[in-house]
Amino acid sequence: MSLRLAATRALWIAAAALVAAAGCDPLSPQAFFAAPWNDEDACLESNAAVDVYDDEDAPVCSERGTCVEGPEGDGRLYVTTCPIPDGWKKVDADPRCADALTAYRSGKDGRCP
Repeated sequence: MSLRLAATRALWIAAAALVAAAGCDPLSPQAFFAAPWNDEDACLESNAAVDVYDDEDAPVCSERGTCVEGPEGDGRLYVTTCPIPDGWKKVDADPRCADALTAYRSGKDGRCP
């Protein structure tokens, strides 16, 4: 294959990729914030970004906490005040939830050292 033909073919492939990319919607990543419950020390760890999801609108969080479990299903419990993204589920019936919500409401007193 000649150098000129290879360059032309590469140019067409690059142009096709550019056109395909231009037709896609841009991502709108949002961070999901929650505080992990520490089973070992029976305290609530610091609030942190624990997941990222795509949504055009920023989440509207409240002051009311709820207990959730992550999509990996590893049994970790989190407290969040934000809307729950796909894959996460409410687990307010979990026996640890009452202690986790009490720690959340108590502010720094219920937080891990």
